[in-house]
Amino acid sequence: MNLNIVKYILETTEMNQTDIANKLKAKKKKGIDKEVKVSQASISQWSRGSIPDDRAIELLKIAGLYWELEDYIDYDNYEDPDFPPDGDSSIPLPDFLRDKSVESKWNVLVKTEKNQNDWYQFISDMLSPKQYKNIKSEFNDNDFVKFARECLFLLNLAGFVVPESPPSNKSTDSVLFNLFRKWMNRITILQYWCASTLPQDKHNFPTLYGNLSEIALAQCIVGSNRQVPEKTDPLALKNFVEGVNRISKTSIDNYYAWQGFHMESYFDDDSFNEILIYSNDDKNDNISQSSSTTSSDEIQQNDDKYLSYAERKIMDRLNANEKLIQELHQKIDLLINQNDDSDGIPF
Repeated sequence: MNLNIVKYILETTEMNQTDIANKLKAKKKKGIDKEVKVSQASISQWSRGSIPDDRAIELLKIAGLYWELEDYIDYDNYEDPDFPPDGDSSIPLPDFLRDKSVESKWNVLVKTEKNQNDWYQFISDMLSPKQYKNIKSEFNDNDFVKFARECLFLLNLAGFVVPESPPSNKSTDSVLFNLFRKWMNRITILQYWCASTLPQDKHNFPTLYGNLSEIALAQCIVGSNRQVPEKTDPLALKNFVEGVNRISKTSIDNYYAWQGFHMESYFDDDSFNEILIYSNDDKNDNISQSSSTTSSDEIQQNDDKYLSYAERKIMDRLNANEKLIQELHQKIDLLINQNDDSDGIPF
């Protein structure tokens, strides 16, 4: 699915590039007194690349899609006389608005605010209580939003048909549901291993950590239970997996070279390869497309069966941590109930 907002409008409406240009506001440009209309050439350029944030909002409105930045800066009525200078609305957003920039391809994907919130909740539930951790091994709302969006973009890049709202285990999209569950589990393993094993002061660490989501997805695709949803683009899927394999192998080579240069021993035997290069125990190279309704428990048993020793150790630690968290919650609930049954005496 093409997520470019200009192409979306061209495909879903009867408008052409000239019609779109005519619907956009004319704006003043630096050094020009009169307002300049948007040209058809600009629309053509936007259909192939990035789109200015203020124009992305206009285009989303033209398409009738949800957009979340309601307090977006109105350059024409902005009260700060020093911004934008000389009425130039093409310069980047000020720092205080950068985190609120528009990502129109996300809106093209989810269509509505409800679908957006459902996807955030779905991915959060898949990870909970092992919540997504950023590069500092912390949970941050903004980082989680970026992570959730990246997941759907990666699915789209890999050739999957991404539904506007998340799938359920009992729906016809259950293969995608099970893939998601397996994928989030795999991301958790890779994040834990990466944060606890690799030297974080090395310059390659941020790059590798940022690639863990796509590495995990590729590993789930080429694992032993290699079913993907129907209508998946096989060529896009093949190219995605091959690209991720190159990323993994490059990361391994860089870290082993770094280890040899510094005469350190961070990685025992083939532990690096065991984690980043997923072993393929299935002799059949064909990836099957299916609408199977295999349960989550059965998929979990399949996953555990093919984990390496290093991965099993990581999962044991994660499960132990999860058990401790659950016990802590139970103790807190017990204390709260005891306090409610008391004579109003606080803790």
